[in-house]
Amino acid sequence: MRLVILLLPICQLFVSAIPVVKYQNAKLIVGANYQLINQLFVESQYQCICQCFANETCLTATYIGTNQNCTLFSTKLNDTDLRLATFEINASILSFINRTISSTIRQAPSIQWLFDGNLNDSFGNYPGISANGNIQWISPDYSGNRKAAYFANKSYVIVPYTLELIDTSFTVSTWIRLLSNRPLNTSEFGIFTHCENINDNNCLYMSIRYGKLFFSLNNNNVTGNSFLTSNIWYHVAYVYDRITLTQSVYINGQLDGVLSSTGIYQGNASQIWIGASPFTYMYPNPFAYMDELNFVPRAESADALLEEATLVVYYKFDNSFFDSGPNKIYNSSGTNVRFDVNGRVNQALLINSNNSFFQSTSFYRLGQSNYPYSFSLWIYPLSMNGTIVQLLSINNDWWSPMLGFDSSNHLVTQTWSGSVFYNVASNSFAMPLNVWTHVVATFSTTNGLRLFINGTMVNSTSSSHSHGASGTWNIMSIGACTPMIWCSNAETRIVANQFRGKIDEMRVYSRELTNMEIQAFATI
Repeated sequence: MRLVILLLPICQLFVSAIPVVKYQNAKLIVGANYQLINQLFVESQYQCICQCFANETCLTATYIGTNQNCTLFSTKLNDTDLRLATFEINASILSFINRTISSTIRQAPSIQWLFDGNLNDSFGNYPGISANGNIQWISPDYSGNRKAAYFANKSYVIVPYTLELIDTSFTVSTWIRLLSNRPLNTSEFGIFTHCENINDNNCLYMSIRYGKLFFSLNNNNVTGNSFLTSNIWYHVAYVYDRITLTQSVYINGQLDGVLSSTGIYQGNASQIWIGASPFTYMYPNPFAYMDELNFVPRAESADALLEEATLVVYYKFDNSFFDSGPNKIYNSSGTNVRFDVNGRVNQALLINSNNSFFQSTSFYRLGQSNYPYSFSLWIYPLSMNGTIVQLLSINNDWWSPMLGFDSSNHLVTQTWSGSVFYNVASNSFAMPLNVWTHVVATFSTTNGLRLFINGTMVNSTSSSHSHGASGTWNIMSIGACTPMIWCSNAETRIVANQFRGKIDEMRVYSRELTNMEIQAFATI
């Protein structure tokens, strides 16, 4: 058996116990028995090989250097399947004879500045230094749990370390809240700049210019279509795809602008600017809050960015209150609750005593009027009674039961319009006891309130209703109505009693889930 060691600049593989045959300048003749392996996430030769090792059925990989196409096949390569290629094709073929895998993959660097009172990189490699005035800190941040960086008077962060972006796809994303000290339509706020020399054409920078997302790479520019508003938290993302040669910008997970046939970026700058930079100094600079700036060396998919921007919280309830979503909300606690080993997926939260509930804080988007939302969860009711989900403002001056049972044992979702509660109920569906049932409640100004059970919509309102929220960060309670002084409110259809049962796989989104997504969650 021959030992082959592949050393690749983006994804290093240390391969053992796998005989690998490499053919240079050869072309694979694809026959009927050659089945393509999933190529959706293939970006380069190196990722192609990494994915090949991650997939047991991969036996052959071809890479054509002229257009950087990479293809994976699940059939063993034979010499008769090879043809000499012209020099222009420049093809390399790797045949993985044996599927025994023993490898270690070291990924290209990812960077994450959480801005939780410091400028450290969570991975320890790219700490920043405050410049042109100290960066200040505000609390709470977008998630309501930690701190965010406050950029004022053209202050910025300098990261004095080389970041090689030669032939690399990448994504930069962050949460941003522009303040109203400057009109946004005449100002610019810098987010991420990577440039060795401002007079060099080989530079990239990302900003919010004239109130819109702006992404410049080698002087190829894309501007978003949406105009941002002051004093609102937005999730923004900038994506460069080296393979398709496209630049894209996203707001709250939605594509907002794209430039095709852009240039090839060969940046190798020895520093990074966050905030003001030489490219933004000539413009009036709005003050801004920034929270959790991420850099990843890949072009994130639209689905991944939508999940990062809109998945507010995800509780698996597997023996912990840990948030498995992107915000990592940790201000959670349980009162008279425990975990049950017989969950829908692994363990579940068991609520089965008086004054028993789970509570988490704080949620920004759930506190904004007419903003869409979705609650997705599995419930295992031991009785048809009580409040399942309730929202409460952190100031204790606003309250709304969102999901629970009415006096006729119907499952109900409701919301506060600003003057009255309105609701929809599962009037035609008898909720079974001691059985796992999937429930989704959604709201949008387009479709109003909708209630889904086991992937099927059972009732809805018109879109003429509104959602009158608290206007601030919210607390979410699961299993009981709190505080008790408000729980006798006769306006709410949901009975403000103790819920008894189990909860599992709970997701909260700051958008309206699609029917396809709801059906997928209902099959978990």
